[in-house]
Amino acid sequence: MRFTERVLLPLRLFLGITFVYAGFQKLTDPQFFNRSAAGFIGKQIIAFAHGSPIHDFLMHGALPHAVFYGTIVALGEIAIGIATLLGFLFRPAAFFGMLLSLMFFLSASWHVYPYFYGADIVFFFAWTPLLLAGPLGSGLPSVDALLVPRILMEMSSDWRGRLGPVFNFVLGVGESIKSSKNVEIEPMPTQAVNRISGQAAPYNSKVSRYPQGVPLHIISGQGRPGNVYGNSQRQGQVNYRGRNTTIRRSRESRRNFLWGLVAGGLGMLGITVAGRAILSHPFGGDDNASTITQNPATGTGSSTQSTPGSGTATTTASGSPEIAQVSAVQPNSAVTFTIPSNGDPGVLVHLNNGKFVAFDATCTHAGCPVQYDPSSQHLLCPCHGAAFDPSNAAAVVQGPTNTPLTSVPIRVNNATGAITLQ
Repeated sequence: MRFTERVLLPLRLFLGITFVYAGFQKLTDPQFFNRSAAGFIGKQIIAFAHGSPIHDFLMHGALPHAVFYGTIVALGEIAIGIATLLGFLFRPAAFFGMLLSLMFFLSASWHVYPYFYGADIVFFFAWTPLLLAGPLGSGLPSVDALLVPRILMEMSSDWRGRLGPVFNFVLGVGESIKSSKNVEIEPMPTQAVNRISGQAAPYNSKVSRYPQGVPLHIISGQGRPGNVYGNSQRQGQVNYRGRNTTIRRSRESRRNFLWGLVAGGLGMLGITVAGRAILSHPFGGDDNASTITQNPATGTGSSTQSTPGSGTATTTASGSPEIAQVSAVQPNSAVTFTIPSNGDPGVLVHLNNGKFVAFDATCTHAGCPVQYDPSSQHLLCPCHGAAFDPSNAAAVVQGPTNTPLTSVPIRVNNATGAITLQ
């Protein structure tokens, strides 16, 4: 297989493995089907429906049957992933992968701003090259490529001409409309026709008075032409070569198919291990710096307050960890720090009313660190668009989560201007 035929191989493996992993993650999540848990699929649907263009469908169609729809989504993701890896109904799997990604974009990722921060819109367009290329151009052997030609060979030529283009459009494997039409065949050269028919080509001499049109086998003395170019002998050679070619291609197809299964399995294992590592160690900001976001209305940009040590808050003379100085944090701005007790990222917000509040910056939905947005005066999650109100004990303003951020107690020393952890 040429290199150009493997261009879509990484994309096929990534999408197939990711969808299988996402489906199993939902089925194994203890909160997903637990109606009393914060991560229940029904509560997620309510959060997704807020401001979504498919609000009515989510609230009146999906919510009353939340468990059923959650099961369909999880099993659908697994089916799409497996079909993509095996190449079984490959093009329909790519289509439904696009459809599912579009549904997620219109619901779970609809409030992510800017839109390219959300992964679902990227998944939607990532499926398009696989849908257009089909299984034959995606870098791995496929079940469709093994079954469809055999099914077509069992049909009559009439039905093959009718169903070939249908298979080619729906599955990406089959006879195209152009190839199913009758094509004018140029006449074969005389010598080739004579070889197939068993008649020896005549010998026309350029020598004057030499007999013209004498069969070549008489001139060469090789006996009857049938012994050299006989139909039965040539037909036997053609059948023998055809059988060998078919056997060789069958072996190569099975070998490539097994190679695809091994590669897909190893890739799935790698993605699973990497996903668990990422979830257990959420990405945060730079541990060695604390970023202060200024109010755009003041005309000042963003500044950075360095924190010595390993990234945790510095310790004052009284022994309390210091986060920042009051003068360094302007109203309607925030500074990030590391909570010494658990190592989580923290965020200190200076509200417009002059009050300071601090919270654990780990989003209660998927563990991404939230960021303060001066324009909305909310703490926003860049992963799935959750929003929290720091002026109201970090209450949830927008889902998918329903759990507020954890408050971090602080003390403001008016004499020294130091803001410390309690």
